[in-house]
Amino acid sequence: MIKLKDGPAARAYATKLAPDFLRAVVAADGGLDVLDLPSDAPVDGETVYVYRRVSDVSQVHISGVHLRGFFSSADYEFMPEVNGESLRDNREWRRWLGGQG
Repeated sequence: MIKLKDGPAARAYATKLAPDFLRAVVAADGGLDVLDLPSDAPVDGETVYVYRRVSDVSQVHISGVHLRGFFSSADYEFMPEVNGESLRDNREWRRWLGGQG
């Protein structure tokens, strides 16, 4: 499980990937999600926030009733200095990621 330690989308999430940088979204109804897969994109009504990974990545296996398989484990911190809304579009997101190396 990845853990967003702070910011508007703080909580734990079950994800397959734990990229260096991650977009998290908060829906108008308060729902939370992370966009960990390359094809993930925010939908209308979701506000975008950016997080950076601050720990090493490990893999955990979960074998529960509702959740089963291998998942990434890592910690993330909110990046308040980054305007997530300007990175809604996946092309802009990839362009921004390219400049973070």
